Amino acid sequence: MIDMELSSKIKIASLLCTMMVVYRHSLNYLAFFNSWTGHGISGFVEDGVSLLTEIAVPYFFIISGFFFFRISYYEKNNYFKMLKKKAKTLLIPFIFWNIVGGGILCLYNRAQVGDSIVNCVQQLFMSNWYGPLWYVRDLMTLMLLVPLYGWIFLCNKSWLYLIIVLLSFYFWMPSDGNWISTESVLFFFLGGVLQKYEKIVEMQMPYKMIMGYAFLWVLYSFGFIPIENTYLHKINTILGLVIFWQLVNLLTAKQSEKLLTLSSYSFLIYVMHLYLIKVMKQGLGALFFENDVMALLSYILLPLITMFIIIVIGKLWAKTSLVTYNLVTGGRL
Repeated sequence: MIDMELSSKIKIASLLCTMMVVYRHSLNYLAFFNSWTGHGISGFVEDGVSLLTEIAVPYFFIISGFFFFRISYYEKNNYFKMLKKKAKTLLIPFIFWNIVGGGILCLYNRAQVGDSIVNCVQQLFMSNWYGPLWYVRDLMTLMLLVPLYGWIFLCNKSWLYLIIVLLSFYFWMPSDGNWISTESVLFFFLGGVLQKYEKIVEMQMPYKMIMGYAFLWVLYSFGFIPIENTYLHKINTILGLVIFWQLVNLLTAKQSEKLLTLSSYSFLIYVMHLYLIKVMKQGLGALFFENDVMALLSYILLPLITMFIIIVIGKLWAKTSLVTYNLVTGGRL
């Protein structure tokens, strides 16, 4: 059983990582400069923050694996009970929000939705109608396939865990969104390993060490360490995950309480933000084309505005129809 303190920390960190995802989708090079690369101060900030926030989805997979592998799926019909539960908490929300995404996509790019029923079904389950849900798609796939590899955690062999983690790290491609991505495999498995060694999760680093490594993380992410190397990139993401987890410990009680209150809306923010922020940044980009200052302000403020709007919608929705709210969020309130 996870204690209350660790549970609260996980919820707070999940909200913060959801905010990171929103900032990742706030990237506005195309909207303001019609370019795939950054320009001026806005480009510098967006490039740096984009690298910092690469930890978000790996964190989600780690936490999912951490909870998922607490039981064996070879015993007492646990596998089928899990499938039934995940149909409610993952599959129904996945289908609903992808259909919503497909409906929005129809308004401005009908061809991308699909040209036949078979193609539409394929696009839906590939999450091509609503990109951010690739995380849920991969999560469901890894859970569905657990009978094929769950035995690894029954062996309880540290050397086996180490070999698999090292191999997964070697093949891992950061921000890989393919079906059964290298990112999902590495971090979902790593979450299962951390469940076996829970004391690692509970460890707290000294303040000076946290600040020192955080400084290195920021320096590399913002390009002040001008070494382009795939392995350094991966190590930077791993370092970021560790430091982020430690930084959550430094929040004050008041800050933690406020974030914990909002954490129940993490999933709703995750599934609702994409098109809302896209419309706003494209509108501002059209009005202030090639304006570096407005691009920077848009990047900083639009995610906050988007999250505020979604939380208000969530509160009104839950108050008006809790049944439908729970249905499309998998009971996350």
